[in-house]
Amino acid sequence: MSNALVVTDYFILLALHKAILEVKFSDNQTSLELFGSPFLASAANQITEILIAKEAALDIGSSNESWKKWRAIDESRREWGIAIIRTAQHSTIWRSWTDEERKDFARIALSPFTVSEQLLNVFVTQVNHSSQ
Repeated sequence: MSNALVVTDYFILLALHKAILEVKFSDNQTSLELFGSPFLASAANQITEILIAKEAALDIGSSNESWKKWRAIDESRREWGIAIIRTAQHSTIWRSWTDEERKDFARIALSPFTVSEQLLNVFVTQVNHSSQ
């Protein structure tokens, strides 16, 4: 018996994708263990990449460009604001990290979205300001 989880069905992957987004970015409080989990972030990114590939192969859903645009988070997105608030709520941990560790956490917190280096700096600045 294999210990691997293999999910190939498009609709199961889509359900997992939506569930992860709900856990990470719902208006209800989410624990740092889920919101800031590198494992959940990795799963979110992998599922999103697989969905993009499946939609391209099946010629369904959004185009690669639509996904790329959707994944490119900016300050106007609801998820950005939630990530700022949730991160700032853990100010003791946040203040103990270096700027690089903060950026690493920001990438995890914002997954499955993509964020530029410039926006990572903005994220760090906004959390620093919010957690004072």
